[in-house]
Amino acid sequence: MPKPATSFAVFAKRYQRFRATKVRYASKKQVDAIINAHMSEMKERSVKEVFTRTYLSRWRNALYKNKETTIGYRNRMISALAFMAKQAYAWRYITNRACRDSLVVLEPFGNQSKPKAERSIYTKEQIQRFLNVIEDENDRLMFTLFAYLGCRIGEFLGLTRDCLLSDGSLEIKQQYTYEGKGKWVLTPVLKTSDSYRVCPIPKHLYDELQSRRLEGRGRLFLFSLKADHRTPFGESTFRHRMDFYIQKAGLPRLTPHCFRHSKATMLLEVCKNMEEVKSAARFLGHSATMLLDTYGHAKEDAMVAILSRLE
Repeated sequence: MPKPATSFAVFAKRYQRFRATKVRYASKKQVDAIINAHMSEMKERSVKEVFTRTYLSRWRNALYKNKETTIGYRNRMISALAFMAKQAYAWRYITNRACRDSLVVLEPFGNQSKPKAERSIYTKEQIQRFLNVIEDENDRLMFTLFAYLGCRIGEFLGLTRDCLLSDGSLEIKQQYTYEGKGKWVLTPVLKTSDSYRVCPIPKHLYDELQSRRLEGRGRLFLFSLKADHRTPFGESTFRHRMDFYIQKAGLPRLTPHCFRHSKATMLLEVCKNMEEVKSAARFLGHSATMLLDTYGHAKEDAMVAILSRLE
């Protein structure tokens, strides 16, 4: 049963405290600004009055006519209110029906922003060029393994000694992630159930990792800025070091996640049937559908090859 009528102002304050524990400081400040500047009229009403089709439709129409803000910012306002509707239902301020009706109304303004550009990738030759400029042995091993695995940056930074299995493979079972309020933690919670996986790695990489002989008690990270291997690389440090080597190699600047797209594209290029596509998806911690739709980059020469076989 929903709770008794509560003012939107009280709910908004609770939501702001809750939000502060879940997101980065900059995201929290943006949501706070949206609530204070664009939801002041709502604070005079109850939560149940706000999350209705009639009221939200009127609010959205007024927002659409407001030409003082960009479409992107107006969509962020809509998104913020949609998250608040879901949380209001989770806290039992509104019913499931009211939440669903609210989400139907709170659709972003579409077809008015620039289409998202296709993410760039590196070729196999470009990745080799990137690795060739790395003189530091530790960095070379780190980025070689990162390029080979094609995993998410949080999963890579969270690799510890116990992830290295005796059969010559590497288990991905945790990640180093941002928890909020400037706090980074090692957590066993990954993005999806498919993210938990065991990846075979080349023998020379496995032997190099084994030769590091990380000794001591507790969790020791495979790659660390400190000699005791108890503190992993920070994400910003990892990115800055990668940018340095990319610039040194004379390559176009890409993000660490683009290495994941590059690996996925290379795997798809050598797959001969759907069974191999599923195996490639398993290696990356995705479903086959996600791999094909999100990480598969179509190439003109591949299209020509397919059409020539069809003829």
